[in-house]
Amino acid sequence: MYVYELARELKISTVELIVKLKSIGIDVELPNPRLTEDQVKKIRSIYKKSKKSLNNLSNFFS
Repeated sequence: MYVYELARELKISTVELIVKLKSIGIDVELPNPRLTEDQVKKIRSIYKKSKKSLNNLSNFFS
């Protein structure tokens, strides 16, 4: 999967995703970076957890 495809799925910019990838130790080759299936699963789980945390936080303040 290309980085831009995953970024679109997660509704974030490609640049934001590349920064996140680098912060967790996944180096991407530019200009057309591809991710392995394991890398995609890892990123999806990170964003799923952070989305749940944000939802719990918003429920706390409602």
